[in-house]
Amino acid sequence: MSNQDILYDLWVRFGCECESIKLLKIGSFAEKNKNAFRSPKSCITIYGINYAVLKFILEYTSPIDWPQNLWNKFQSAKDNYSGNYGIWRKYPHLLVKVKSSKEHPTSHPSQLPVRIPECITTHSLDMDHYINWIVSAVNEIQTFNGKGWQGLIQSYEWPPGKRRFEEGIAYRQAFHFLVNQAFEASGSGAEEFRQGLCTAIAGWGGIGTIVDKRFAADIFSTVQYLQSLGESDHIDLNKIHGERIATSSKVYYFSNPMLWTIYDSRIAHALNILEKKYAAIFPDAATQLSERIQFSIPPNRKGRKNPELPWSENNAAAFFVKASLMLRLITSKLNSHKIPPPSQGIIASGTWDLYHVEMALFMFGQSQGEE
Repeated sequence: MSNQDILYDLWVRFGCECESIKLLKIGSFAEKNKNAFRSPKSCITIYGINYAVLKFILEYTSPIDWPQNLWNKFQSAKDNYSGNYGIWRKYPHLLVKVKSSKEHPTSHPSQLPVRIPECITTHSLDMDHYINWIVSAVNEIQTFNGKGWQGLIQSYEWPPGKRRFEEGIAYRQAFHFLVNQAFEASGSGAEEFRQGLCTAIAGWGGIGTIVDKRFAADIFSTVQYLQSLGESDHIDLNKIHGERIATSSKVYYFSNPMLWTIYDSRIAHALNILEKKYAAIFPDAATQLSERIQFSIPPNRKGRKNPELPWSENNAAAFFVKASLMLRLITSKLNSHKIPPPSQGIIASGTWDLYHVEMALFMFGQSQGEE
């Protein structure tokens, strides 16, 4: 997938289609999302950005009241190896119309189903060994509130300073009910209800910004798709909005916390710590599983990163799904190993559920520090 196609895909996904737009705005959008571009180097160069924007203009826009022959100059610039790809920077206020996604229904691969690779969802002895190791290794950890999985659960603390597992469950019960109520809502006020609920969930997660109606609509279109999946692992990533995944995944999680996880920097950090510890003991096995057990870390205030997997919002949906599938496996193993379950659940107690594992891993990542 070429960089101009990636740029157009982002343009459509972020709802930026409009009748007219200045070239300056397109350039600014490309700069803001440059980490999504493909590059043989660790980050794309200014020449790469210039070329992506130029090709985007030529392939996905039409000029509005341009001087005669200027479009031909832009066409020539794409074949100019003397560095004239930035010709568009000379005309920042020129207007173009970006073609609608309906005009390009199959113009680039991301419009086709993009599914989780089979190697992610296929069960194997190697993955079984890794999950068994996680369950056993975490169960040996000593916390300030006990040992192992139970100790982590009993140490659960969110918001910071409120160490109370029961309160964490109560929040999950309330948001689980509200998200499903919002999903079912229709008629007058339904859109505002969903927007307000997404904003409240973002605030609960420590993100104090208002979620706009467009973003809330995208989130709930994903909720509709996730609800239709049940426990299937045959998942079309194009139907999962990965924008601001630390916020959007919280809504996905509350829609069905038995199947989907929150995917924020804390969970990704915890999973990466486990992978590093496993790789130190079983390097060959970890190499075989690397695509399945390594995670990119979303933007965060703590500065957590995975240097081996730089963050790109293009891949957010895939990491959210991959983490959810892994937590399902861990949940199943906790129950089959007969690790004593938490005393309280969203629906009923007596078993481990995925949201318990999310809460435990949240605390595991904090207990291990910033690695």
